[in-house]
Amino acid sequence: MTTRTASEWFAASQITSDLLKEVQRVGPGGVIIADAPGRCYRITHARTLSPLSQTTPIVYGHANLVQDLTDFEPEYGDRVWEELAHKVDFAVLDIMDQWVDDITRTSFDIPVMREQMQDFGFELNARSWYRSGKVTDSYVCGEHPRITVTTCIPARSPRTRRSPVEIFDHGQCVSETTAKIRNHAVAVYTAYQIREEVDAYLRRNP
Repeated sequence: MTTRTASEWFAASQITSDLLKEVQRVGPGGVIIADAPGRCYRITHARTLSPLSQTTPIVYGHANLVQDLTDFEPEYGDRVWEELAHKVDFAVLDIMDQWVDDITRTSFDIPVMREQMQDFGFELNARSWYRSGKVTDSYVCGEHPRITVTTCIPARSPRTRRSPVEIFDHGQCVSETTAKIRNHAVAVYTAYQIREEVDAYLRRNP
């Protein structure tokens, strides 16, 4: 992608209704990635990805699909998959260049945090959102998909501010806390704390 923008690189690729249905089939952790070397979109499970890689960003995930189907199905009925595929394909390509810029400018502490979350059994379940200088990541607990976790970390300088961490059970928030990701060791400890809190919650609410 050295001589073209990201959107130009993927212009010939398309997110189709078949890809979206495959995300539904895979279930929680199912994601569509922009495969830069292959110059295409493809389906995989988030656990197969390296959180440190910048060449296969997640552009759509199972959590996005669940929300979009909820929003689109009442209006489009039987045509929901085709309409949604058109909307997602356009939206992804439209913001692709900004995504790439955001990814390359993001503090390395954030992909390290993603790696640690993966090590503790949490998989990315949606595309990351870069807004107002912050990165929001959504995870699903591999063993207990009813449990999801959202982190919102400053993109450029996570060491200077505390970051919200929320834990959900079936979409209902059951825990809210904050963490200051000062370095890689703190990222490891924060992911460990999240794992511990989720396990404690599950013991109380099996």
